Parts: sequence; C-alpha cells; structure tokens
Amino acid sequence: MYGVDPLYFFDVFTDGIIFTSLFISLALFTCQTSPLVSTGTITLTCGALAAYHKSKLVGTYEQLDSWVVLPMWTLGFGFVIFMSRNKTRIILPPELSIFLLLVAVIGTSIYALVAGGAVLDLHPVNKITAQIRTNQQRWNTQVTTSESLRVAVDEYRDRHRGRNPPTGFSEWFDYAVQRDSPIIDYFQQIDDDILPFMGMKPSKIRDHIARIGTNRDIGLLSIKNGIVSHQPSDDDSLMDSLVDLIRPFAQHLPDMDLPINLLDRPRVLASWSDKTRFQQAAMTKKFDLLTSGLNKRDESPSTETGPEDGSADEAQMLQDKLRDRKLATPWEHQRQLGQACAPKSPTRWGFYANNRDFCSACANSHAYGQLVQNWTQAQDICHQPDMFNLHGFYMADLPLQPFTELVPVFGRSKTDRFSDILIPLSRGNDNETYDTDSQDTAFYSKESRLFWRGEVGTNFGMVSSRLLSGGHQERLSHMANNASADESVAICLATPGDKERFRYERVSLLEANSALKFDAGLSDYSMCVGSGCEAAKVEFGFKPRDEDDKMKLDNRYVMVLDSDEGPPQDLLKVLRSNSVPLIASVFKMGLQEWYSERLFPWVHFIPIDLRFHGLHSTLAYFMGLQGKGLINGRNVAMKGDAEGANVISQEGRTWANKAIRKEDAEIYMFRLLLEWGRVVSDKRDEMDFVLPSQKDKGKEA
Repeated sequence: MYGVDPLYFFDVFTDGIIFTSLFISLALFTCQTSPLVSTGTITLTCGALAAYHKSKLVGTYEQLDSWVVLPMWTLGFGFVIFMSRNKTRIILPPELSIFLLLVAVIGTSIYALVAGGAVLDLHPVNKITAQIRTNQQRWNTQVTTSESLRVAVDEYRDRHRGRNPPTGFSEWFDYAVQRDSPIIDYFQQIDDDILPFMGMKPSKIRDHIARIGTNRDIGLLSIKNGIVSHQPSDDDSLMDSLVDLIRPFAQHLPDMDLPINLLDRPRVLASWSDKTRFQQAAMTKKFDLLTSGLNKRDESPSTETGPEDGSADEAQMLQDKLRDRKLATPWEHQRQLGQACAPKSPTRWGFYANNRDFCSACANSHAYGQLVQNWTQAQDICHQPDMFNLHGFYMADLPLQPFTELVPVFGRSKTDRFSDILIPLSRGNDNETYDTDSQDTAFYSKESRLFWRGEVGTNFGMVSSRLLSGGHQERLSHMANNASADESVAICLATPGDKERFRYERVSLLEANSALKFDAGLSDYSMCVGSGCEAAKVEFGFKPRDEDDKMKLDNRYVMVLDSDEGPPQDLLKVLRSNSVPLIASVFKMGLQEWYSERLFPWVHFIPIDLRFHGLHSTLAYFMGLQGKGLINGRNVAMKGDAEGANVISQEGRTWANKAIRKEDAEIYMFRLLLEWGRVVSDKRDEMDFVLPSQKDKGKEA
C-alpha cells in the first residue's frame, strides 16, 4: 500500500503525541482562565506569526507592498482591548506586556517600510551568471585531466573509491582520444545510474532482464561475441539506430542483453528505501549480502530449474504482462513518486492539496529571487509537491504502470527519482540529431521575440479538466495570450533615475506582454480527447503550426518545453542554432538525456522555473524595456542585454558541436556498456583493467 511503512506509523505516533500534549495543555490553560481567553491567545499567536512571515518577505518579489503592518497593528490594538476588558491575568505585568507588544509592532512597521523600497545594486541575472561561469570553468578542468592511459586509470581510481576501471578500458580510452573527446574523466551520470545495480546480485539482474524483456514497449538488444542485434519490437527503426551506434565498438564488449524503453516516458520508479539499500550495499562492496523483499520472493531455492519452477516463471511473466497493460492514473503516479522520495521530504505523501496559492517554499530552495540558480535541484520533485498540479507529466494518465521494483531498463530520458539507465537513443535520423554543420541566420538578424508552440493531449488516455486548467503548456499559453485586466506579475525593473539599480515591481500582465514580444501558444489539439477539449480550443485558440521548425529559428528566444508525455524533441536543434533556448522542464536539462551533465544553465541555455513567475523578469533583462511603452506609468530606462543572450547562444552552439556529437554518443555508450558488462557478470570482481606495470608490481609483492 502506497505511503504505509514503518516510517509512516512512526510519523503518526509522533504527531499524535504532539497533538495530545497541545490539547492537554490547552485544556488546563482554559480551566485556569476561560474559553474566551484561550481563543484570544490562539488568535493573536497565529495572526502574529502569519504577519511576521509576510513582513519578512517585504521587498522581495513575493511581497511588494508594506500593507502587512496593518494586521500587526490591528491584532496588537485588539489584544490590548481584549486584555483590559476581560481583566486577563498573565505572567508579565499588563503594562510591560503592552510595552513589549508595542515595541514589536513598531519595529516590524519600520522594517517593512524600509524593506519595501529595497533596491538591488546588481541584477539577479548578473549575480547568478558570474557564479555559474566560475563553476563551469572549474568543471572544464576536472573533466579533461587525463592525457595518457596511466593518468586516466589513476583518475578513475581516485573518483571511484579505489576501484579499477572495467576490462576494455584501454580500448575505450583510445577510442575516445582518436575522436577528440573533450571529456575523458567525468561520467557521473553513468556512475549514478549503475550504482544501485552494483549492490544487486548479477544473477538477479539477469533474471530481471529476462522477465521484463517481454513487456510492452520494451525492446531487447543483445551483444554476443562482438555482434549486436535486436529482437523484433514495436519500434524497429529506433532499435536499428541503436544497433548502428554500438556496432563500431561491439567487438570490445562482453556479452549482455539490454532491455530498451521504446517510450519517451521513463519506466522504473523504485521506492527510496529499496534504491537506497542497494546503493549502500554497492558503496560498501557487499554485493552478495543484500537481498530485498523482491529478491527473496523471486529467488529459487535450487539452482536447477524443474517443471514447477518453469511454470512459476511463466505465471510470473503472464502476471507482469497483464499488469503492464493497465493504465496508471495521475494519483497512482504521484503516490509512487512520493515513495521514491526520502522520508520527511515534502513530496513523500504523494499529493499536494493547495492548487491556488504560490508555493514559495517549493521554489526558493533552488532560486535566487525569481530566477533558477540551482538547476539540478530545480528538477528534484521531492521538495516541490506543487509540481503535481503544475505539469502535464504528473497530471496525465500514464500509458503503462511503472516498474516499482529496481529493474534495469535503458532509455532516452527520465525525470528526477526515476531509476532508468540513460543511453543515447535518438528519435529520428542520427545524422540530423547530431548535425554539427547546420546553417542558421545570425542572432542579430532574428526577431527579438519569444517563440513557442505546444500541443494538447497525449496518444493515450483522456485529457482531464484538471490538466487543461493547470498543465504547464496551458498555463504558458494563458499567460501569453489570455491575460485579464486584473492579472499582474512581479518584474525586476530599473529604478527611476538610476538604470544601474533595480527593484521588483508589480506590473499589469497586459502591460508586460505588450512590451515583451511573445509568439507562443497551442497549435495542435489532434490528441485531445475529453469533454473539455472544445472549451480548451475556445480558451486557448490556435497558433500556426511550425512545420519543420522553420518559424522558431527566426526568433532570438525559443522556449523549450516538455510535452505531457516526455521531454522536448527540439532542444539539440535549438542548441545548435543561433537562437537562445529557454528551458522549462521537469526533465533534467529539459530532457535528462545522456549529455545533460555537460550543459550549464546561464552558460549554454537560459533556465526558466516551470511556475513561470520569473519569465517576464528574464525576458525584460535580455530584451529590454526602453522605448517599449509605459510600465507602471513611466518609461523604464532599461536596455536589453542582447549581447549577453548572443554569448549564451554561441557558447551553447559551440559546446554542442564539440561535446554532443555522434562520436560523443558512441564514446558515452562504449563506456556505459563496459561498466554494465562488469555489473552483470558473475565474475564482477575479476573484470578489472590493470596496467601491465601494476600487474608486475602485484606479482613481485
């Protein structure tokens, strides 16, 4: 049952103790005073805490008005009258109590008035960019340390707690060097993906592969004696492309079978407790000592397979197939995601009831003001339960039930907390995907405008009214095209009289949209099924379809947004162009693909929070507002940083053509399969690459 485990009962117990203690204390206090005094005290305490919380936000984009001092004065004045009329007895003398209350109210008022006009000496974009560029430069030096095989082996051992590289590492190193790979030493994505399986028995991994290889939308790829092939699948063209990617180095790989996810959606959603248990076993190298409840259930008491064992296996496979064909509801998906988060995390319960208010606690942990500062953390669903009500991926039906045990599935992309193993899996022609010779119009010759096209619905299931009113695509379309007169947005603007200093101001959404050019909206309703689709067409309207991506690349700024099923399909194309990608996604790097760790926000692309509360501030910084009409009754002397946008565009284009080529995909896949070949081998601890000189030293010892 979702959400019910020992930690759940412990939480219920501790919460019950706290509630009981508070209830008893309140009852005793009421007996000594009166119910009216208890009510008044609770009202003052709760009201004061709420007002204090609001006053702390004054001057930020969340609280731009200083009116929050009024509730403090009202509460204080009312409580003084209440104490006097009821002759309430308290610990402190009445005069001292009133004095302390007055000091608190006046102090809060002064703070709110001063903070309400808070001015920033540096725009948030400048501050974030400087810090991230420093991190990126440091990262560049760490990924290209090795210039020889010996150094590469030493680096590998240093980064993997003394473990030797896998067999075939020298062939991989030569392959990478011959193809001018800019990255030799850093493959953290591979390490993270395979770590849990290093804590699982090789025989159990192979059993999982044999079992899930028959499931719907799973293709099975085999490498035997240096020859790579695949079984017939629902998407043979995709499997053929993967075979072509592996073939150049297949002779250096051990035998193995790989279950391939043919969908864009990830498939493996193991619980936090199971995954953590395997990770800890791998870290301590106790590979053979760990068994989960699943392993105990599936494990045969004998190594021989008799008729009864075979019947049990067939029954299990049939059960898996039947379960695999069940449609998963959004609520089931959310509960499963909650179980994939650590205990005590906000998302652990698997739901978020408040779909009205902005969840600042969800956004601020990865942001600086309105802007995304920590892109990795911004993809983590475990501290952002509000995303359940803000993104179509969490609000649409799933075509298949995820695997809730830790099983090996290789796929193109995943969101945070999924345990799929990422591989370079192209949708379409590899030559187009990794085309490094594409021609494009110069950045300054393009229209200074934000472009985006979306689609409503998926190729499975019904589209709910909840999705149509709260989905990420629908919200962006509404913001760009259906703003009403009473809607507003907080924007970081240049202050009057000093264009080098900034402050947040609330601006009418209609004014903001007229100053900042948008060509964004929905263009495809062909997959929309449900009672609300006709109403959605009326509400959101139609935008011309962008055939062959010709329209988007005429614009300087291109929004790269997920579909309701999976990651965006056009990121690499935009990244290799002279346009700037603005990525808003629950998929890491807008996709969480194999190369996600190679891209840096604010260096290669512009990150946008999926709540879109910082979109206008970001566009105002790069597009500028000078000469674009009145904002809050004045001309804002704020020139756009088009040069900064062009730098991001060119750095993203240059780096993609250097580090995200087809050759880089081959190098990544080669390294991953060497690591995986060791993981699934019964001789796992013997499949190490050791330099000849080190072998000689070992013999002498």
